[in-house]
Amino acid sequence: KEVGSSGGKGIVILNSIDEYESHSLVYWDNYLFNKFYDRFEELSIDFSVSVKGKMSKPIIRSRDTVSGGFAVSSFYSMVVPSWLKNQWEIVKEVFSKPEFIGIYNLQLIKIKNEFFFTDLNVRIGTSSIVNSEIGYSLFDFVLVEDKSAKNNMSIGHYKRFLSQEFYPCVEMESISNIVFDLDDTLISNREFILDRCRILYSRINKLNCFVDEDNFINFCDFLISEGKAPSLIDLICSNFNLENNIEILNTYRECFPETLKVYHDVENCFSFLLKNRIGIYLLTDNPQVTQRKKISIFPYSDQFNGIVYSDSLGLEKPDIKTFKALDSFDQFSPERSIMIGDNLFRDCYGAINAGFKYSFFIQRKDRIQNHRFDEKNDRVFQIEGLHQFVSSFKSKKL
Repeated sequence: KEVGSSGGKGIVILNSIDEYESHSLVYWDNYLFNKFYDRFEELSIDFSVSVKGKMSKPIIRSRDTVSGGFAVSSFYSMVVPSWLKNQWEIVKEVFSKPEFIGIYNLQLIKIKNEFFFTDLNVRIGTSSIVNSEIGYSLFDFVLVEDKSAKNNMSIGHYKRFLSQEFYPCVEMESISNIVFDLDDTLISNREFILDRCRILYSRINKLNCFVDEDNFINFCDFLISEGKAPSLIDLICSNFNLENNIEILNTYRECFPETLKVYHDVENCFSFLLKNRIGIYLLTDNPQVTQRKKISIFPYSDQFNGIVYSDSLGLEKPDIKTFKALDSFDQFSPERSIMIGDNLFRDCYGAINAGFKYSFFIQRKDRIQNHRFDEKNDRVFQIEGLHQFVSSFKSKKL
């Protein structure tokens, strides 16, 4: 391997002394030589030592897929493997001293039943993405020790795309049902409302005299972005000097598009769940007349094992009774279920309080209002799309 190269870059494999002598590379002085192993397991371990000489929990990465010498898919754990425990106690004994204050990255290679340490770096390794997601900061530990740990999550799945993303590991065998919210989870509610406004514009002749359609839709989009969708009709009437608010409101209530904007990752997610025989359910708020209209044109409505309209119960999330209504369906059990929704408090915490195993807080980029999610919770996870949720199932432990 060439001195100064990173990852797997700069590696030359020589199968014989003849290849060494005949190789086009003349300046071997800049290379380090080592026995070649075609099969091995590599671990990268990050840890820190506090000002008091206490050593943090380790964050251990095991490479799963490599491209160009860099880990593309990895699995993380904060649990030391059984085969490493004795040697790790020696490492702790060596480093648990105030003079070793700082952050370290230790790398080792395991070949069959043997292993050896290969690198010790005085820097953080690849666990920075884990620090931010599970709330265990090696930087904070240096100063405040255990106060840096916000939850007990110990396993995670990491993939490197154009950006870095972290996925919790969800054991397939422990999950039987997935419950979805509808608006801004499976479909874009913003586009649904704007489509209704386009139909409304075509049905109200007076609007044509005041504004063209593009400006009208832009005005409606502005109101939606400002969180004023519940007062949309009143604000339209006020801005364009329209009378008969009730008549216009009734007209709007009859405006329904023929199609919905379904998010692009829904089809693949549903296909994955069906393939793995995981039940698909829907739990939705808002007036059931509107929600039933949406479901009637939702292209995957036949794949739901059950639907609960909270409005038909006279309730809405996060009332535990809305989640308990799912118990009426055969094979449904909350302790084997996951909730996916766009509202942190109503969907996610509501499901956890109702006994669900996990909940996923989905933050679509075009959502009308997004929450700030700072709290770390080992049963609530934030995602930007359903592809991240699907990846959570494709995981393993160290």
